[in-house]
Amino acid sequence: MWIMIAGPYTSGSADSSRRQRNPDAMNSAALAVWSKGHMPVIGVNMTLPMIAAAGTDKFDALMNAGLVGACRMLRCLAPHWWPIADREIATFAQRGWQVFRSLDDTPTAAG
Repeated sequence: MWIMIAGPYTSGSADSSRRQRNPDAMNSAALAVWSKGHMPVIGVNMTLPMIAAAGTDKFDALMNAGLVGACRMLRCLAPHWWPIADREIATFAQRGWQVFRSLDDTPTAAG
């Protein structure tokens, strides 16, 4: 199944080396999801190349579009909590979609 990884991108620090821990954590979670036989999706990873092409003045609009687009996936893994993840999770729950709150809760794919 396709599983979206929800977590912070820029929040938590003005220091770029500390801030890099956020996407590193999402990418590590994605690798763990992949090792369970699923296809991980990280909205920010899909959106950053478009922001680079469009310019930083489009950051907010494109980042929001990327997150909304990723929310159309059928499952969500949210190992890191922050306000946007809470909104994404609420969107999933309203649609009746499954949310895994940890890697331990994420099933291994059959087959």
